[in-house]
Amino acid sequence: MDDVICGNFFIRGEFQEGWIERSTGIFHSGLEGKPVYTCFPEPVNAHTHLGDSFMSQEPRGTLAEVVGPRGLKARSLLERSDREIIDSIISSIRFMKEAGTSYFMDYRETGLPSKNQFQEIKNAHAGAIILARPGNISDLSTLSEYVDGIGISSISDIGIEKAAELSVNTKKLGLIVSTHFSEERVEDFSSLAEFSPDLVIHGSALKEKEQFQDLSDITRNIAICPRSNRYFGIDQNYSIYGENGMNVMMGTDNAMISNPDIFQEMEFLFRIQKNVSRIEPEEILQMCTWNSLDFIFSRKKATSMNWICIERPELSAFSIITRYWAMKNYSLKISETIK
Repeated sequence: MDDVICGNFFIRGEFQEGWIERSTGIFHSGLEGKPVYTCFPEPVNAHTHLGDSFMSQEPRGTLAEVVGPRGLKARSLLERSDREIIDSIISSIRFMKEAGTSYFMDYRETGLPSKNQFQEIKNAHAGAIILARPGNISDLSTLSEYVDGIGISSISDIGIEKAAELSVNTKKLGLIVSTHFSEERVEDFSSLAEFSPDLVIHGSALKEKEQFQDLSDITRNIAICPRSNRYFGIDQNYSIYGENGMNVMMGTDNAMISNPDIFQEMEFLFRIQKNVSRIEPEEILQMCTWNSLDFIFSRKKATSMNWICIERPELSAFSIITRYWAMKNYSLKISETIK
């Protein structure tokens, strides 16, 4: 086994020649021997709903009818045992591990009653970042032992007064505050400002520069889910996020709709944007690596990362996001601690 991994490394949007010494795991610029590998950070899945992994039938209906607070998904969760839900979640986690996912941010549809689920998820994947949905402030205090933050369905679902109170108390505990926002229709920015999230999900109804300015005044961090949006008939030109200064991340959303494969999500985004408003492959790979890693490092939800190194030094971002599965047999993982 080589003591030095030498080749092309994807560093913040571009490839650089460099090397990593296995004993230290630290990246160095320049070549130390013949370039053998193409390396990039193991990606992050920035938005999942793994709790619905058990659902095997096509979920038909509108967005609200399927994933709304009283929709098909909510009813189905009540009909299943805790054990069934946990087993299906762990199966999805195994899939993500095999697909090369370093961290994932999972929205849990429930709060305190599901704390056993949270612990099992953490045990199944050290990179699990759990965003729960506490019923009240006292629940939040107990849940803080098990979760990394909150992820509410929307401010309108729980009311701005409760949402703002949850946000303030969550931040006091040093946890992440997150919400879905403007997925199908443009929602109220003043309520969002009062909630003051660290991260919003979707924003697929936002089309105007002024709307993104209003959003960036509150937070620049947004996770998009192109396959889920397309499934529900929601079209968006995703190039406008980066053009308006957002820190764009990407997630696979509901497991009942899309398998939690972040590489497939990257490929899908590239293909649907190619002849509309092109997003460069390097930008897409950046979304799922450094953009997401920077967010979770800044929130102190991770301290280390892995490199995926493929024994083909000539690879590009395009070949990685469109043909990664064909390369998996050539890949290995190199741990690196972020200093």
